[in-house]
Amino acid sequence: MSHLYSKLSKLSFLRMHYSGKFLFVAFIGIHIPLIIIVLIIVTGIFSFNKQTLLTTCLLATLAASALTLYFLNQLLWPLHKARTALERYLTYQELPNLPTQFEDEAGVLLKQLQQTLEQQNQLLDEKKDTIQLLSHNVQLPFEQFSELSTRIIRETDLEKLHDHGRTIKEIAVKNLLALHQILNYLNGQKL
Repeated sequence: MSHLYSKLSKLSFLRMHYSGKFLFVAFIGIHIPLIIIVLIIVTGIFSFNKQTLLTTCLLATLAASALTLYFLNQLLWPLHKARTALERYLTYQELPNLPTQFEDEAGVLLKQLQQTLEQQNQLLDEKKDTIQLLSHNVQLPFEQFSELSTRIIRETDLEKLHDHGRTIKEIAVKNLLALHQILNYLNGQKL
């Protein structure tokens, strides 16, 4: 991870300040033409007339602007990383591995996005498990009721009809209790 954002994050006076990183790059970029002109004049390497000095200053300013723009774009790395991670998660449900060691605002954003996506992923897994549990617990009693109602329709013995009625009541009570427990669990209560 040898990008400009990471390198500037190692500087103690910039570690906690995302906007400070931008100011640092912009400050250096703004002063490059001035430094070049001063060095040329002080060292006396070239002799300048007004036209040459103006052209050199303009070229140095254009070069510095292009370089500054390039480096400022490099500082957007955390935002690009966050966007890409979010897009991949939403499209492919691919859990990212974002860096969580940076301490400035962008670094905190990456850390919180990583935590949020991990929690979201855990909730989705729990949702799948709950759906499987509910589908079994909700379908089974209806299958049992259907079977017992078929028996009741065909049954002529009063004692067996009473047994079927008691069985239906037991199934209903047992499943109602299980449903209450599941709903309490889903609402965050202990079983």
